[in-house]
Amino acid sequence: MYTVNIEQWHTPVTIRKGTILEAALSQGVPYPHNCRAGECGNCKARLLSGQVSHEPCFKEALSDTERGEGYILACRAIPKTDLDISWIDSQELEDTLPVKQMTGELVELKPVAHNVSKLGIRTDDSPLAFFPGQYARLKFKGLPERSYSMANIPNEQI
Repeated sequence: MYTVNIEQWHTPVTIRKGTILEAALSQGVPYPHNCRAGECGNCKARLLSGQVSHEPCFKEALSDTERGEGYILACRAIPKTDLDISWIDSQELEDTLPVKQMTGELVELKPVAHNVSKLGIRTDDSPLAFFPGQYARLKFKGLPERSYSMANIPNEQI
């Protein structure tokens, strides 16, 4: 078990297995990210101390030069020791919403283009709070989890 201190977050993250990003999100840290697959670079961080093993990623997300300068991708980095890191995103934490896990029911599936469908999901909790441009990671039984863009306004009940 390792401890990761994130410069922009008040509480250390404990990691038993998996990546820095997985552990941070599971513990409620609003860690900047997007693809979770080493493709976008949104979870880029500076490794201040400690060691990680780093799974393969796209060079566009993390170049060899950046890696040499001590940068990592939290979605691909697995701690080998306790760590101190600082994420690169400058967005203020006061402007973020906490990661929230919810359950719901698919009540609408409507094609709107040849490669786009609108999903209507009724949540068991209150309407989902989000900022314009954010997305939700959805998991349907028997299918892999993936990201979906919001098509409604924040807090709108369907």
